[in-house]
Amino acid sequence: MREHVRSCTRCSALLAAMPPAVEEHYDELHGALESEAPSLQLMIEKELSEGKQAEPSRAPTRRSGTRTRTVLLSQYLSETIEAQNWDLNSLAERAQIPTSLLSGFCKDVFDLAHRRDTDAVAHVLAILSDEPEEVARGPLWHSLLLTSEGMIQANGPPEMLAGSSFAGVSDASREADLFRDQFEVDCSEPARRQAAELYLGDVLAAL
Repeated sequence: MREHVRSCTRCSALLAAMPPAVEEHYDELHGALESEAPSLQLMIEKELSEGKQAEPSRAPTRRSGTRTRTVLLSQYLSETIEAQNWDLNSLAERAQIPTSLLSGFCKDVFDLAHRRDTDAVAHVLAILSDEPEEVARGPLWHSLLLTSEGMIQANGPPEMLAGSSFAGVSDASREADLFRDQFEVDCSEPARRQAAELYLGDVLAAL
C-alpha cells in the first residue's frame, strides 16, 4: 500500500499537500498496521476454518421408505419356474394342461373374455406356490388389468339366441351357434376391469 501511495501521482500530490506532522502520523499508523498484519491474517483464517466446520452438511438425505415392486404373473412364473428347477413341459404335464397354454401364461396371455383357462391358471399357481391365492390377488391381478380383452356383449336377434337353446343341441354346437357373428367384445376400461374381476373370481373359486 505504501508503494502505491508513493508511486501514484494523485496520492503523491495529496501527501505533498499535507502538513509534515500529519504525514509522520500516517507513517506511524501504517507501520503499526503492517506489524499486526500476520496476527490478523491468522485470526481470519481461524474464523473461516471454524465456520466451515460448524456449517451443517448439505448432502442429500435418503428416504428410509422402500418402493413397492409391482410383479406381473409372467415375471412371477419366470422367477419361480427357474428357482424351482421346472421346465415348461414338465410343469404343464404336472398341471395337466397344454404346454402352449402355459407358454401363454408366461407372456401374460389369458382368455379374459371367455374365461376358458381359469382352471388351468389355478392348477399352475397351486403347484408353484404354497399361497396361491396371494399370487392370484397380486401378480395375476396386475396382469389381468393390462389385458386388452373385455366383456362379451351379445347383439344377435332374439330368435337366433332362443333357437340355440332347443333340446338335442350339444353344448359345443349351442355355444358355436350362439356366438357366431352374434357378439362383440366391449374393450372399454370399465368392461376390461369387470372382465378381470370375473376372471380372478373364477381362478379363486378353482383353487
